Order: sequence, then structure tokens, then C-alpha cells
Amino acid sequence: MASRVVKRLLEFALTLFLASSAVFFMSRLAPSDPVEIILGENATFEDRQSLRKELKLDLPLWKQYSDFAASAIRLDPGNSLVTGRRVADEIKDAFPYTLKLGLAALLISMFAGGAAGLYAAKNEDRAGDAVFGLVSSVMMVSPSFLTGPILLLAFAVLLPVFPVSGDGSAMSYFLPALVLAIPAASYFGRVLRVSLCEEKKKPYTALAKEKGVPEKEVYLAHLLPNSLIPFVQVAGLEFGALLTGAIITEKIFRVPGLGSLLARSVFSRDYPLITALIILFSSIYLAGNLAADLVSPAIDPRVRDAD
Repeated sequence: MASRVVKRLLEFALTLFLASSAVFFMSRLAPSDPVEIILGENATFEDRQSLRKELKLDLPLWKQYSDFAASAIRLDPGNSLVTGRRVADEIKDAFPYTLKLGLAALLISMFAGGAAGLYAAKNEDRAGDAVFGLVSSVMMVSPSFLTGPILLLAFAVLLPVFPVSGDGSAMSYFLPALVLAIPAASYFGRVLRVSLCEEKKKPYTALAKEKGVPEKEVYLAHLLPNSLIPFVQVAGLEFGALLTGAIITEKIFRVPGLGSLLARSVFSRDYPLITALIILFSSIYLAGNLAADLVSPAIDPRVRDAD
């Protein structure tokens, strides 16, 4: 188990290093200039050169990268090129909104998807299973830029049940969380259905039925616990994906989270903020994957024994 943890942590560190380096060079090679965005087209050459020197954008690329690497090691990404505030403070202000949104979406998708997957598995090869397959296929490819405006128009404008934009209240998180949860719930449901159907074919299931164990108990006490490994792994991956994939949803519902902050920073070519956010998103996604991978042995001893 210890070697498994060390191996996963080393993979985590290497992947994060490669991702952050790629983001640094890609952002610097973008054709637009943050100095021109900040000062505008009518700024003089002297003003542009002065600001470029102040922001240290006049340094050679290797020097900028060494400064970036040093700041990353210190966990201090510096200041925003646009607002002048510390990047850490910008992220600190926006992170709670994205975290609440991601947790709400994860809970909705896990419960809804889990219930639908269990229903489909119990009705395998019947009408209910076919309906689940059709609905989940549509849900899985439903883009947030389409479902978001539809739900916003239906339940915030025509039927004003929820706020139009994110005002920080619990009610304001439901619609954007639902938009994020729709494709995730279909994925959860499909994973659980496949896992349950595979477990149903194993000998211990037939043995339990021969002993007269009620079907409900067979599912809850035997099939469901043995089907949780892929479900938990998907939960870790989906949590990271929900946190990092909320850019469009946050813009639609005006949630001042990390997604909105990233969109703003990309538009203004705010290099320190862009890089810090991408590193944070990568860390969240990798951490979710790592957590799911390390929790799996605790749920199923067979995984632990295989290490």
C-alpha cells in the first residue's frame, strides 16, 4: 500500500509539472499582447515599454520561466497583470463559489445517476432499461450552453422559482448545479448499471437466490457493495471535472467562481492568473483521481491484495 501511495504521488507531481510548464509556454506564445490589452491601442510606445518592463515581460523567455518555476515552488504566483491584486487573493475570493457549485452538482449526479443505474440494472433488457439507455445517451451529450439557457428561461424567467443569477444563496446554486449534473448523472448511471449487471452474472448471486435471500437484500448487501469500485473512481474523476468544467455554466448563471475568473483572465491575457488557475484546475483533477485510486483498496480488499 505504501509503494502504491508513493507511486501515485510521484505521478501526480510529474503530471502537474508538465501541465504547468505547457500552460506557461502556450500562454506566452499567444499572438495577443497583455500590455496592449491593458493600455489600449492608443498608448504610446514609451508607455508600452515602461509597462512591459514593470511587468517583467521584457525578460528573455527562459528567465520568465525560471521566475515562474521559483514562484511555483514558493506557492506564490505573484500579482495579477490587470488588477494588480495578489493572484492568491483573486483565487481565494472565487474558489468558494466553484466549490459549492461542484459539490452540489456531484451530490445531485451521484444520487440521481446511482438511482437510475440501479433501476436499469434491475430491469436489464426490459423496457425500463431501454428508456434509461436512450435518456442517458441524450443527457450525456447535452452541452451546458444549451441546457443552461433552457433551464434559466423555464425556472427563473417563465416560472420564477430560482434566482436569475448567482446571488450566493442556496437557491441560486440549484440550476447551475443541475446543468453540470445532467451529463455526470448519466455517466454515473451507466457505470453503475454495467457494474451491477456484471456482478449479477457471478456465481455468488445465483447462490444467494437459491438460498432464498430476497432480491432487495441481494442487491443492497451483495451486488451494490461489490459494484462500488468503478462508481467511486468515477466520483473522484467527475468531482475534478465538475470543478474545472464550470466555465460556461458560471458565465451563464453569473456565478463569480473560478470559471468566470479564468474566462476573464484569458480575455485579458493575465499570464500569472491564467497559469495559477490552470495549475489549480490540474491539481484538483489529479487529486480527485488520486483520492479515488487510494480509496478503492479500502472499499475492496481485492484491489489492496493485488498491489
